[in-house]
Amino acid sequence: MLRFLPFRLTLLATALLPLLLVGCGASRGEAPSSPTSSSGPDHGEPASGSVDVTVGELPGPSWGALPGTEDALCFPVDRLPETLQARADTILTRALDNEALFTLWEPLKPMSSVHLERTTLARVDAPEGVRDQVRADHPDLSVLRELQEVVRHLHCGALTMTVVPYRATQDSTRSVQVTVVHQGRLDEVVERDLPFWGQWGIVPGASAHTVVPVVEFESPLDRFRGYGYLFGYPEHAVTFFTEAGREMQETGDFVERDFFQIPVHSAETGRFVYAVPPGHTPLPEDEWIRSEAGRILEVYRDWRPRFENEDGTLRAAEMLRAWFIQGGGATPRD
Repeated sequence: MLRFLPFRLTLLATALLPLLLVGCGASRGEAPSSPTSSSGPDHGEPASGSVDVTVGELPGPSWGALPGTEDALCFPVDRLPETLQARADTILTRALDNEALFTLWEPLKPMSSVHLERTTLARVDAPEGVRDQVRADHPDLSVLRELQEVVRHLHCGALTMTVVPYRATQDSTRSVQVTVVHQGRLDEVVERDLPFWGQWGIVPGASAHTVVPVVEFESPLDRFRGYGYLFGYPEHAVTFFTEAGREMQETGDFVERDFFQIPVHSAETGRFVYAVPPGHTPLPEDEWIRSEAGRILEVYRDWRPRFENEDGTLRAAEMLRAWFIQGGGATPRD
C-alpha cells in the first residue's frame, strides 16, 4: 500500500509554482490563488447514474476507498445539464491525463492544478477600491459562472476542487485556476510544517478554500514555499526554489537550475516537475516520488481504455466512481 513516508517527501508537482515570477519554466504556470464560490458541495438527491463497467480484474486504490466515495455524492455530475456534464468529463480527463492524476487517482500529491481559464477581468483604468471595475455583463463572468457550476459538482469524499484567481495580472488579463485538493494530505502538510502555516492561523482542518488563496495573495517568498508544500515538492526542492527567489530579489540575477521530471499520461516532461540545483543527484525522496508516480500511472493506463468512448473521449467521472468503489469493495449501485 501507498504508505506516505515521512511527509517531508510529500510531493506535489506541476511546475506550478513556476511561480512564474522566478522563471521555474515547466510547461504551464501552475500557481493558484483565491477561493471559489461560497456554495459548498451539493448534498441534494443522489445521482441517478450507475457504474456498469466490469473492472473486477483490475486493481483498486492501493490505500483503499476514500471516506464518502461509496455513495452517489461522488462526482455527482449527473445533476448537471448534458452540455455541462460533457465539460465536467473534459475537465476531469485533463486532470487525470496530467499531474492531477497523482491527487485524484491516489493522493501522492496534496494538491494539483486541473484547469486554467484566462480572462480579461483585471483592473486597468479604474482606481483601486472603486466599485465599477468591470461590466456586470462581461462575457468572461458568464464563462466563470458556468465553470463554478461544474466545479461545484467535482467533489468526492476527501477530494474537493476550488477555483482560485491569480493575484498577478498583465494588462487586463487575470488567470483563474482550478485545483484539486485531498483534505487528508492537506492536513498532514499543515501539521508537518505548522511553524510555517501557523503565521496565518492555519491549522489542520482548514479547508482548501482558505489555505490556497492565503498562499496565492502572500508575498513572493512565502508564496513560493507555501505552494511548494501544497504541491508536494520535497523539502530540498522547496527550500532551493525559495532561496533562489530570495537571491534574485537581492541581486537581480537569475539563479540557474535543473528540473526533476516525472512522466504523466500526456507527456514525459513538463507537467509534474520541480526545480533543483544544477547537477542535482536525485535523493531517495526524489526516487520514491518517481517510483510511486510510475506505479500509479501504470494502473491508470490499465483502467483508462475501459472507459473510452468510440470518439476517443473519456467517461472520467464514471471511471473515478468505479475506481473508488473497487477500492472499497462495494458493489455498483443500480
